Amino acid sequence: SCSRFIQTPELDEIIHKVTRVLYEQGYRGMYDIEFLVCDNGLIYLNEINFRHSGNGFGLIDNGVYAPYYFCKSCAGMNIETSDLLIPKVGKVIMEEVGDFKHRTDYNLSTISWIKEFVYSSAYSVINLNDISGTVAFLGDRLQNLLKKLKKNK
Repeated sequence: SCSRFIQTPELDEIIHKVTRVLYEQGYRGMYDIEFLVCDNGLIYLNEINFRHSGNGFGLIDNGVYAPYYFCKSCAGMNIETSDLLIPKVGKVIMEEVGDFKHRTDYNLSTISWIKEFVYSSAYSVINLNDISGTVAFLGDRLQNLLKKLKKNK
């Protein structure tokens, strides 16, 4: 349910191969590559999103502003080395609303979800530094739920 930024020589090698193939095929634009890394060390390519994906919040929380880099590149501006940051290894991100809704699909108890929530350092909806967006999002979800309940009466 939660994701972690990791770095290994094997993963770096696969990332370079995938990005080289994308470049050789002529792709220019934003994308993210998601991998699954098993406990036994096997690495699987999960997906490539040819857009700034929903997990971008984890990069931004980690100081990596991919849309900013892309816009500078498209405008022909140099991306300064001082602009670039490498994600902190071990940083944990969580898409908390979707994960909470799907916890039964993964046999994850509410207590286990809370532990993962506390362990995470970046969230897709909740921003403790600016709670107004979180309140607005959750308020909208609650209104939609109430409308559905009223409709089903």
